[in-house]
Amino acid sequence: MKLYDIFVIKKTRKRGIHKSKRDFQLKIAEWIYPSIGIIPWVKYLALSLKRKPLSSHKIALGFAFGALVSFTPYMGLHGLLAILLAYMFSASIVSAIIGTIIGNPWTFPLIWAWSLNLGNFILGNGSSQSTANIKFDFSHLIEDLAYYWEHFLYPMTVGGIPTGIIASIVFYFVLKYQIDKFREIRKAILHKRKVELRAKKFKQIKDKFLSTTEDMSE
Repeated sequence: MKLYDIFVIKKTRKRGIHKSKRDFQLKIAEWIYPSIGIIPWVKYLALSLKRKPLSSHKIALGFAFGALVSFTPYMGLHGLLAILLAYMFSASIVSAIIGTIIGNPWTFPLIWAWSLNLGNFILGNGSSQSTANIKFDFSHLIEDLAYYWEHFLYPMTVGGIPTGIIASIVFYFVLKYQIDKFREIRKAILHKRKVELRAKKFKQIKDKFLSTTEDMSE
């Protein structure tokens, strides 16, 4: 099997396979493109966040931290950084981990390109054309770590943090509003059902009482 084959998503793959029963290739495929589809997957995550027994502030704050770290170039450490921030500010750790989905194979190229250009602009390194001739080679990454830090990681960090802060603020308020609205509607529905159930029980008792009264009068 070639390395490329790991990232090939089979159209015939089965849906609903539990994560504990997925092999490595299937886990990669699920990470790139969920078998249930992007929209149902996003709806599932949103619903799971709304139903968590925590305050909307803690849930939204945790997700915002996850989104924030996704704009940093330290892929592989996003989950750890999100957990650390959530712990420090008493936010939801689970929602922080979920928030890191903002950084995914579909968004990383855009995030990295934007962060690199913005970072170079902030640092005064010139236009994005100044990095056009820079070669990136994984085989020499460790040997030339200082070089890649100066030309890639540092500018991407400088550009990614302010972008992540702005994005996380937007995610926080949008998600908090959605959670509060969901809980308000859910509370109204449960109250309505409770009133209807009480009315139904009262009607049953009333009918039974009237029936007993009629039998006694006869």
